[in-house]
Amino acid sequence: MNKIFTLFLIGLILALPAQADDNWSPRHSQGFWTNLDWATTGDGSGSFSYGPFPGNSLTGVDVLGTENFSGGVTTGQYYADPLAYDDPYTTRHNLIAGYLNYLINDNLALDVAAGRTNPDIYNNQFSQEFISTSIFGHDINSFDSQRLFVSGSLNSSLTLNRFSMGARIGYLATQNNGTEPATNGNSSTSYYDQTSNFQKLRTGVDLSYLFRSSLEPYVAFDYLKDVSQQKTYSASDPLQNINDEYQLSAGLRYFLKNGFSSNLQFNVNKEREEIDFSSLTFLLRLEL
Repeated sequence: MNKIFTLFLIGLILALPAQADDNWSPRHSQGFWTNLDWATTGDGSGSFSYGPFPGNSLTGVDVLGTENFSGGVTTGQYYADPLAYDDPYTTRHNLIAGYLNYLINDNLALDVAAGRTNPDIYNNQFSQEFISTSIFGHDINSFDSQRLFVSGSLNSSLTLNRFSMGARIGYLATQNNGTEPATNGNSSTSYYDQTSNFQKLRTGVDLSYLFRSSLEPYVAFDYLKDVSQQKTYSASDPLQNINDEYQLSAGLRYFLKNGFSSNLQFNVNKEREEIDFSSLTFLLRLEL
Protein backbone atom coordinates (compact mmCIF):
# COMPACT_ATOMS: atom_id res chain seq x y z
CA MET A 1 0.00 0.00 0.00
CA ASN A 2 2.88 2.36 0.75
CA LYS A 3 3.96 2.12 -2.91
CA ILE A 4 0.67 3.73 -4.00
CA PHE A 5 1.41 6.80 -1.89
CA THR A 6 5.00 6.88 -3.14
CA LEU A 7 3.62 7.05 -6.70
CA PHE A 8 1.42 9.95 -5.67
CA LEU A 9 4.37 11.77 -4.09
CA ILE A 10 6.49 11.30 -7.21
CA GLY A 11 3.89 12.88 -9.44
CA LEU A 12 3.26 15.65 -6.97
CA ILE A 13 6.85 16.66 -6.30
CA LEU A 14 8.14 16.41 -9.87
CA ALA A 15 5.32 18.74 -10.88
CA LEU A 16 5.86 21.35 -8.15
CA PRO A 17 8.03 23.86 -10.04
CA ALA A 18 5.89 23.63 -13.17
CA GLN A 19 2.70 24.14 -11.20
CA ALA A 20 3.74 27.67 -10.42
CA ASP A 21 3.22 28.43 -14.11
CA ASP A 22 3.27 25.98 -17.02
CA ASN A 23 4.66 28.72 -19.29
CA TRP A 24 6.95 29.91 -16.52
CA SER A 25 9.51 32.66 -16.93
CA PRO A 26 11.17 34.68 -14.14
CA ARG A 27 10.38 37.77 -16.19
CA HIS A 28 6.69 37.22 -15.40
CA SER A 29 5.23 39.03 -12.37
CA GLN A 30 4.70 37.25 -9.08
CA GLY A 31 1.46 35.45 -8.42
CA PHE A 32 -0.75 33.06 -6.50
CA TRP A 33 -1.79 29.62 -7.68
CA THR A 34 -3.88 26.68 -6.57
CA ASN A 35 -3.94 23.10 -7.82
CA LEU A 36 -6.52 20.30 -7.45
CA ASP A 37 -5.86 16.68 -8.35
CA TRP A 38 -7.99 13.52 -8.48
CA ALA A 39 -6.66 10.03 -9.17
CA THR A 40 -7.63 6.37 -9.34
CA THR A 41 -5.38 3.41 -8.54
CA GLY A 42 -5.78 -0.30 -9.13
CA ASP A 43 -3.81 -3.41 -8.16
CA GLY A 44 -3.80 -6.45 -10.42
CA SER A 45 -1.72 -8.74 -8.20
CA GLY A 46 -4.71 -10.52 -6.70
CA SER A 47 -3.34 -10.07 -3.17
CA PHE A 48 -4.43 -6.50 -2.58
CA SER A 49 -7.22 -4.34 -3.93
CA TYR A 50 -6.84 -0.56 -4.03
CA GLY A 51 -9.98 1.32 -4.94
CA PRO A 52 -9.74 4.84 -3.46
CA PHE A 53 -10.00 8.03 -5.44
CA PRO A 54 -7.20 10.00 -3.77
CA GLY A 55 -7.20 13.75 -4.20
CA ASN A 56 -4.89 16.56 -3.29
CA SER A 57 -5.04 20.31 -3.06
CA LEU A 58 -2.05 22.64 -3.22
CA THR A 59 -1.82 26.39 -2.77
CA GLY A 60 1.32 28.40 -3.49
CA VAL A 61 2.65 31.93 -3.73
CA ASP A 62 5.73 33.26 -5.52
CA VAL A 63 7.80 35.13 -2.92
CA LEU A 64 10.86 35.80 -5.08
CA GLY A 65 11.05 37.29 -8.55
CA THR A 66 14.05 38.78 -10.37
CA GLU A 67 15.29 38.90 -13.96
CA ASN A 68 16.48 35.28 -13.86
CA PHE A 69 15.04 33.81 -10.64
CA SER A 70 11.58 32.98 -9.37
CA GLY A 71 10.70 31.08 -6.22
CA GLY A 72 7.93 30.41 -3.77
CA VAL A 73 6.37 28.20 -1.14
CA THR A 74 3.48 25.77 -1.31
CA THR A 75 1.39 23.86 1.18
CA GLY A 76 -1.32 21.30 0.65
CA GLN A 77 -2.94 18.03 1.56
CA TYR A 78 -3.55 14.63 0.00
CA TYR A 79 -6.57 12.72 1.29
CA ALA A 80 -8.19 9.36 0.48
CA ASP A 81 -11.09 7.54 2.11
CA PRO A 82 -11.97 3.84 1.84
CA LEU A 83 -14.70 3.31 -0.75
CA ALA A 84 -15.11 -0.43 -0.34
CA TYR A 85 -14.81 -3.19 2.25
CA ASP A 86 -11.70 -4.62 0.59
CA ASP A 87 -9.86 -1.26 0.72
CA PRO A 88 -10.02 -0.24 4.40
CA TYR A 89 -7.50 2.60 4.42
CA THR A 90 -7.85 6.27 5.31
CA THR A 91 -4.79 8.30 4.30
CA ARG A 92 -3.74 11.89 4.80
CA HIS A 93 -0.49 13.58 3.67
CA ASN A 94 0.23 17.13 4.83
CA LEU A 95 2.85 18.76 2.61
CA ILE A 96 4.97 21.90 2.77
CA ALA A 97 7.66 22.72 0.19
CA GLY A 98 9.68 25.46 -1.40
CA TYR A 99 10.52 25.79 -5.09
CA LEU A 100 13.05 27.80 -7.09
CA ASN A 101 13.26 28.41 -10.84
CA TYR A 102 16.31 29.71 -12.70
CA LEU A 103 16.17 30.88 -16.32
CA ILE A 104 19.50 29.92 -17.91
CA ASN A 105 18.59 31.39 -21.31
CA ASP A 106 15.49 31.83 -23.48
CA ASN A 107 15.31 28.08 -24.15
CA LEU A 108 16.65 26.47 -20.98
CA ALA A 109 15.47 26.58 -17.35
CA LEU A 110 16.26 24.78 -14.09
CA ASP A 111 13.60 23.95 -11.47
CA VAL A 112 14.31 22.78 -7.90
CA ALA A 113 11.90 21.85 -5.10
CA ALA A 114 12.36 20.53 -1.55
CA GLY A 115 10.10 19.88 1.40
CA ARG A 116 8.43 17.35 3.66
CA THR A 117 5.21 15.40 4.07
CA ASN A 118 3.75 13.71 7.13
CA PRO A 119 1.77 10.67 5.93
CA ASP A 120 -0.85 9.28 8.31
CA ILE A 121 -2.43 5.99 7.20
CA TYR A 122 -5.24 4.57 9.32
CA ASN A 123 -6.24 0.93 8.72
CA ASN A 124 -9.44 -0.64 10.02
CA GLN A 125 -9.65 -4.25 8.78
CA PHE A 126 -11.60 -7.36 9.80
CA SER A 127 -9.54 -10.27 11.10
CA GLN A 128 -10.30 -12.69 8.26
CA GLU A 129 -7.78 -10.64 6.22
CA PHE A 130 -5.44 -9.54 9.03
CA ILE A 131 -4.53 -11.82 11.96
CA SER A 132 -6.17 -10.47 15.11
CA THR A 133 -6.70 -11.60 18.69
CA SER A 134 -9.34 -8.98 19.40
CA ILE A 135 -12.48 -10.32 21.08
CA PHE A 136 -14.50 -8.53 18.43
CA GLY A 137 -12.45 -10.01 15.58
CA HIS A 138 -11.26 -6.54 14.58
CA ASP A 139 -7.73 -5.31 13.91
CA ILE A 140 -7.04 -1.56 13.99
CA ASN A 141 -3.66 0.01 13.27
CA SER A 142 -2.26 3.29 12.02
CA PHE A 143 0.94 4.28 10.26
CA ASP A 144 2.72 7.56 11.00
CA SER A 145 5.88 8.72 9.28
CA GLN A 146 7.92 11.64 8.01
CA ARG A 147 8.95 11.88 4.39
CA LEU A 148 11.62 14.34 3.17
CA PHE A 149 12.19 15.01 -0.51
CA VAL A 150 14.21 17.04 -2.99
CA SER A 151 13.70 17.22 -6.75
CA GLY A 152 15.29 18.95 -9.72
CA SER A 153 14.39 19.30 -13.39
CA LEU A 154 16.24 20.71 -16.39
CA ASN A 155 13.77 21.92 -19.02
CA SER A 156 14.28 23.03 -22.62
CA SER A 157 11.78 24.55 -25.06
CA LEU A 158 11.64 25.61 -28.70
CA THR A 159 8.88 27.64 -30.39
CA LEU A 160 8.18 27.48 -34.14
CA ASN A 161 5.34 29.80 -35.13
CA ARG A 162 2.42 28.56 -33.00
CA PHE A 163 3.98 25.20 -32.15
CA SER A 164 6.03 24.70 -28.98
CA MET A 165 8.19 21.66 -28.26
CA GLY A 166 9.73 20.84 -24.92
CA ALA A 167 12.03 18.28 -23.32
CA ARG A 168 13.01 17.68 -19.70
CA ILE A 169 15.01 15.46 -17.41
CA GLY A 170 14.24 15.34 -13.70
CA TYR A 171 15.44 13.66 -10.52
CA LEU A 172 13.64 12.89 -7.25
CA ALA A 173 15.08 11.68 -3.93
CA THR A 174 13.00 10.85 -0.85
CA GLN A 175 13.73 9.59 2.65
CA ASN A 176 10.98 8.00 4.72
CA ASN A 177 10.94 6.91 8.37
CA GLY A 178 7.89 5.52 10.14
CA THR A 179 6.39 3.18 12.71
CA GLU A 180 3.05 1.38 12.58
CA PRO A 181 1.47 0.42 15.94
CA ALA A 182 -1.21 -2.28 16.03
CA THR A 183 -4.11 -2.30 18.48
CA ASN A 184 -5.79 -5.63 19.26
CA GLY A 185 -8.43 -5.43 21.96
CA ASN A 186 -7.05 -3.31 24.81
CA SER A 187 -3.36 -3.78 23.99
CA SER A 188 -1.11 -1.77 21.70
CA THR A 189 2.15 -3.04 20.20
CA SER A 190 4.49 -1.29 17.77
CA TYR A 191 5.36 -4.06 15.32
CA TYR A 192 6.12 -2.45 11.95
CA ASP A 193 9.15 -0.19 11.59
CA GLN A 194 10.24 1.16 8.23
CA THR A 195 13.16 3.13 6.84
CA SER A 196 13.46 3.76 3.12
CA ASN A 197 15.46 5.86 0.67
CA PHE A 198 14.08 6.22 -2.82
CA GLN A 199 15.51 7.87 -5.96
CA LYS A 200 13.82 8.27 -9.32
CA LEU A 201 14.75 9.63 -12.76
CA ARG A 202 12.24 11.17 -15.15
CA THR A 203 12.62 12.17 -18.81
CA GLY A 204 9.94 13.52 -21.10
CA VAL A 205 8.88 15.48 -24.16
CA ASP A 206 5.78 17.53 -25.00
CA LEU A 207 4.17 19.29 -27.95
CA SER A 208 1.63 22.15 -27.87
CA TYR A 209 -0.19 24.48 -30.27
CA LEU A 210 -1.42 27.99 -29.43
CA PHE A 211 -4.85 29.10 -30.71
CA ARG A 212 -5.60 32.86 -30.81
CA SER A 213 -3.06 33.61 -28.04
CA SER A 214 -5.34 32.19 -25.34
CA LEU A 215 -5.99 28.48 -25.88
CA GLU A 216 -3.17 25.91 -25.92
CA PRO A 217 -3.82 22.14 -26.17
CA TYR A 218 -0.84 19.85 -25.60
CA VAL A 219 0.27 16.23 -25.33
CA ALA A 220 3.23 14.82 -23.37
CA PHE A 221 5.14 11.59 -22.86
CA ASP A 222 7.32 10.84 -19.81
CA TYR A 223 9.41 7.83 -18.81
CA LEU A 224 10.05 7.24 -15.09
CA LYS A 225 12.73 4.91 -13.74
CA ASP A 226 13.55 3.92 -10.17
CA VAL A 227 17.33 4.26 -9.91
CA SER A 228 17.80 3.40 -6.22
CA GLN A 229 15.70 1.75 -3.51
CA GLN A 230 17.04 1.04 -0.03
CA LYS A 231 14.52 -0.35 2.44
CA THR A 232 14.57 -1.76 5.95
CA TYR A 233 11.34 -3.41 7.07
CA SER A 234 10.33 -5.51 10.06
CA ALA A 235 7.44 -6.74 7.91
CA SER A 236 7.39 -7.66 4.24
CA ASP A 237 6.43 -5.22 1.49
CA PRO A 238 4.41 -7.04 -1.21
CA LEU A 239 5.25 -4.50 -3.93
CA GLN A 240 9.02 -4.03 -3.73
CA ASN A 241 9.92 -4.99 -7.30
CA ILE A 242 8.24 -2.14 -9.15
CA ASN A 243 10.81 -0.03 -10.93
CA ASP A 244 9.71 1.69 -14.15
CA GLU A 245 6.72 3.09 -16.03
CA TYR A 246 5.70 5.63 -18.63
CA GLN A 247 3.14 8.41 -18.41
CA LEU A 248 0.90 9.73 -21.19
CA SER A 249 -0.63 13.18 -20.71
CA ALA A 250 -3.04 15.42 -22.58
CA GLY A 251 -4.16 18.85 -21.48
CA LEU A 252 -5.48 22.30 -22.25
CA ARG A 253 -4.11 25.66 -21.07
CA TYR A 254 -6.21 28.82 -21.13
CA PHE A 255 -4.84 32.36 -20.73
CA LEU A 256 -6.94 35.41 -19.81
CA LYS A 257 -6.00 39.08 -20.23
CA ASN A 258 -6.75 39.95 -16.59
CA GLY A 259 -3.83 37.86 -15.30
CA PHE A 260 -5.67 34.59 -14.79
CA SER A 261 -4.50 31.37 -16.42
CA SER A 262 -5.61 27.77 -16.04
CA ASN A 263 -4.49 24.28 -16.99
CA LEU A 264 -6.49 21.04 -17.16
CA GLN A 265 -4.46 17.83 -17.60
CA PHE A 266 -5.23 14.10 -17.70
CA ASN A 267 -2.46 11.55 -16.99
CA VAL A 268 -2.31 7.77 -17.43
CA ASN A 269 0.60 5.74 -16.04
CA LYS A 270 1.34 2.38 -17.68
CA GLU A 271 3.71 -0.59 -17.45
CA ARG A 272 4.21 -0.32 -13.68
CA GLU A 273 3.95 -3.89 -12.44
CA GLU A 274 0.72 -4.61 -10.55
CA ILE A 275 -0.37 -0.94 -10.37
CA ASP A 276 -2.55 1.14 -12.67
CA PHE A 277 -2.68 4.88 -12.02
CA SER A 278 -4.55 7.74 -13.70
CA SER A 279 -5.15 11.32 -12.60
CA LEU A 280 -6.90 14.56 -13.52
CA THR A 281 -5.28 17.87 -12.52
CA PHE A 282 -6.64 21.42 -12.57
CA LEU A 283 -4.43 24.48 -12.01
CA LEU A 284 -5.55 28.10 -11.60
CA ARG A 285 -3.06 30.97 -11.40
CA LEU A 286 -3.30 34.74 -10.89
CA GLU A 287 -0.42 36.99 -11.93
CA LEU A 288 0.09 40.03 -9.68
